[in-house]
Amino acid sequence: MSPGLSSPQGSNSALVRTSPLREPQMPMLRHERQLEALLRIGTAMAASLGLSNLLRGVWHSLEGVLDIELFLVALVDEAAGRLSFPLCACNGDELNLTPVDFFRDPSLVAIVVRHRQVVRSGETGLDDEPAQAAPGIPLPAAFLGVPLMSQGRAMGALLVGSRRAGAYSPRDKRFLQLVATQISLAVEKSRLYEAVLRHARSLEERVVARTAELQAEKTRFESTVQSLREGLVLFGLDGMTSFANRRASELLQVPLEELIGTHVKDLWQDVGPAILEREAFQESFQRALRAVETYPELDLCLRDPAAARERASEVLDAPESGRFLNLRLFPVRDTAGTRLGSGFILLDITREREMDRMKDELINVVSHELRTPISSVIGFAELLLTRQFPAPRQRQMIETIHREAERLSALINHFLDLRRLESGSEMMALQRVNLSKLTRSVAASFALNQKPHVLRLEVPETLPPVRADPERLAQALHNLISNAIKYSPDGGEVRVRAQLAQSEVVITISDDGLGLPAEAMPHLFQKFYRVDTSDRRKIRGTGLGLAIVRQIISAHGGRIWAESPGPGQGSTFGFTLPVAAPTTSSLKASAPDDPYVLVYESDHGQQALLCEHLKCGGYHVFSSGQPEVILQTLRRQKPIGVVLDVAPPDPDQGWGLLRAIRERYRTEELPILVTSVLDERETALSLGANEYLVKPFDSNRLIALLEQTAKRRVLVVDDDVMILELMQTTLTRSGYEVHCVQSGEAALDSLSDLEPDLVILDLMMPEMSGFDVLRALRDDGARRDLPVLVLTAKHLNEEDQQLLERYGAHVLPKGHYTAVRLRAVVEQALREARFPSHLAGALHEDICHDTQDPDRR
Repeated sequence: MSPGLSSPQGSNSALVRTSPLREPQMPMLRHERQLEALLRIGTAMAASLGLSNLLRGVWHSLEGVLDIELFLVALVDEAAGRLSFPLCACNGDELNLTPVDFFRDPSLVAIVVRHRQVVRSGETGLDDEPAQAAPGIPLPAAFLGVPLMSQGRAMGALLVGSRRAGAYSPRDKRFLQLVATQISLAVEKSRLYEAVLRHARSLEERVVARTAELQAEKTRFESTVQSLREGLVLFGLDGMTSFANRRASELLQVPLEELIGTHVKDLWQDVGPAILEREAFQESFQRALRAVETYPELDLCLRDPAAARERASEVLDAPESGRFLNLRLFPVRDTAGTRLGSGFILLDITREREMDRMKDELINVVSHELRTPISSVIGFAELLLTRQFPAPRQRQMIETIHREAERLSALINHFLDLRRLESGSEMMALQRVNLSKLTRSVAASFALNQKPHVLRLEVPETLPPVRADPERLAQALHNLISNAIKYSPDGGEVRVRAQLAQSEVVITISDDGLGLPAEAMPHLFQKFYRVDTSDRRKIRGTGLGLAIVRQIISAHGGRIWAESPGPGQGSTFGFTLPVAAPTTSSLKASAPDDPYVLVYESDHGQQALLCEHLKCGGYHVFSSGQPEVILQTLRRQKPIGVVLDVAPPDPDQGWGLLRAIRERYRTEELPILVTSVLDERETALSLGANEYLVKPFDSNRLIALLEQTAKRRVLVVDDDVMILELMQTTLTRSGYEVHCVQSGEAALDSLSDLEPDLVILDLMMPEMSGFDVLRALRDDGARRDLPVLVLTAKHLNEEDQQLLERYGAHVLPKGHYTAVRLRAVVEQALREARFPSHLAGALHEDICHDTQDPDRR
């Protein structure tokens, strides 16, 4: 606002307010004052853009020209249909008036705006004179209202009033119209200025927002480019590097600050001796750069910087602890297609090169390791088919065929195991495992009680259980022990040790054999790697055993390593396993309330021994040396079997107990095994015993006889006739009654007639799969608990395993089949079927090791 029009209360003003004209003035003097007021208003308009200050200045300027007790300016907001009051002064005080409805307000100022006409007291020309000058302000005795016009439309009104009647003349009316015109221009100017400000603010906000978007896009671009697993380098037409991401710096082994700003010709010089055949590569790069429009590719081989410094003068065919890189050149253009420069992408293809190398090695291994046993199998089989040989010679040939077939199966299993372990598709059945028991079981398969090797176990029985998959852990132990034996061709001691170290168990397998050279240590656990020395070339192997062990231990969350003082000084392989978390679950105390085996033995030591054998076999046991207790127990609940000793000096007590039991239960209802130090088999069988054992006897024989006393019926479902024949022969020899069908539909149809104790089921069958058969069995209330053994060649993914687990099926892969393993899994499935689920889970830890197949490696 112009200083001349400032409010005396608002700033340092030079304005001297003149007294209102209460007396008639001379027309000339009045006219001069009006001109001066118009001049001041015009000057203020030119100097000020603020509407409020300008209106306040107009008010104070008019006070010296007109008799003003009320000064009011109203403005219309057409979009909202409201009338606002930027300035209302009454008797020298400014008032705040609330905006009103423009179309309905009955006050004088609203009428002036709506009718767009000048209104003066005494000559209003209005039908009904309003009662108020503005909302809440009474109409003064004299008033003068002038519309504020702009381009033919009313934008508001100027209203002055006085208590003195006749205060305003027609000349004042014309003067106020001139003032209204100036105010209208000021309002237009102010509104235009505000519109410009709003537009400027909008533009500024848009610029700020767009700048933020561009910055965010730049940040996202840089983050994306910096996080690429590929290296990216850009350079201009002058060849100077303008951009490179961190990955490029890592791959080229050049600091990022040195990489940017370097000429592309000097770049490969900076990379220096790490490049193999650097000069040849630089020439190839320059040729490719001249043909950048064709997007050429180059391969680059880098060594480790430390190795490069030590061996800078050597030319090698492969990197030593380095990388193979693929470089792809491309042109850089703008949106108009103008060439701005070039760039290249770096890909680390070391793994791909390593995979190619391993594929070549795989082909070599397969061609050698598979063809040799296949040739033996085909050759001996052909001899047996075409020629006649004596029985011993035939058996020798068959044994050779069997041995070579086992080699083939082991090799295929190695390939498949390693593939599944590496891909993560092999699910570990982690559980609490007794390491001492498992180690003894694995060691027993080697039969190392004969020279030239001696196996020494130092695995305390006091070790806490480890959390492991017993089958996979046994496989790892077998591979490491087998390795120690294999690479100790002159015999010697193989030591298996285990000790507790905080929250893990450390297992080591040591030998005194060929030892390992230092350069072989980093590669021992790689696939197909074999130490190439003259003393090892006659030792057969695929180079997969240690790689499988590493994957198994890694899947258990353990660590694995190898140590050796040097060639000829033996070696040690070690690994760790986590200790299993403590558990409160345990077997229930022996009582005849659960399915159990009843033992009668008068000798307390023999009684404890029998009970221990049966518990290790997975049975719940109740024992007593008193016949009356045995009979009372029988009356309360029938056992699943009885082991009854006929011991001197009073064997009649045992025979009497046998007669009493047979009076209550027939032979087919309750199997009874009789034990004795005397061979009285005929007497025992005549009195109703199912089997008879002469002391001392093998505990495994006791378990096997207890299983077979009641002949079990097995239904085998498989569409492969050879598999059916194999199952029929193997299980029949083991004492089972076997029935075979070739489809799922036939299996379901035969259930009612056969009432099998166990179903052996193939998953991959036409029309109705094994999963469909399982689902139908579990939906059948009468056969919901029928034990099922899945024998399949299908690779089971996680979903398959979860489904089979939900259906409660045991699984034996066909690739892992042996007669020993089949019998063990069948016996386990039948055994667990007799126990409640809470006992089966508790017993599993004791029996899981007994089903380990020594041929499964």
